[in-house]
Amino acid sequence: MAAAANGADWLCAALAGQGVSVLFGNPGSTELPLTDALGRQDRLRYVLGLHEATVMGMADGYAQATGRLAAVNVHVQPGLANAMSGILNAARARVPLLVTVGQQVQALLPGAPFLGGEMVAFARPLAKGAWEVERAADLPTALERAVRVALTPPCGPVVLSLPLDVQVA
Repeated sequence: MAAAANGADWLCAALAGQGVSVLFGNPGSTELPLTDALGRQDRLRYVLGLHEATVMGMADGYAQATGRLAAVNVHVQPGLANAMSGILNAARARVPLLVTVGQQVQALLPGAPFLGGEMVAFARPLAKGAWEVERAADLPTALERAVRVALTPPCGPVVLSLPLDVQVA
């Protein structure tokens, strides 16, 4: 894998390296680095949906149709809230999904920023696993763990919270 310009570039390359060819998403401001990175590469196709429930359904159907891990990206805590019914459905149907969630800059989190919030505790009751990446250097380990957990029988959805500062590091 070629050197990445930032965490978002690395994530795109790593997802493609894991066999993910499509990223479904409903982006917002905290996903701008990921959106920019998608435009700088050609191995990962982006499918835009206008609501998180829609992209969750598309990713779930894609995973079931292909028998492979599907990836979906949603925007901060309200986006994760809108995706929760899809996470529940994937958990019950044992569908391997990687759900990445844009998160606010970590330094802002203690002040309860607009649309920010605790993603891991929110997702954990339904997802097979949920983690927040705190440093860009931890992104490879976190992604490897998330993919492994999602694909280990019984398969299921995992959630990876990606703070904006991790994506641009």
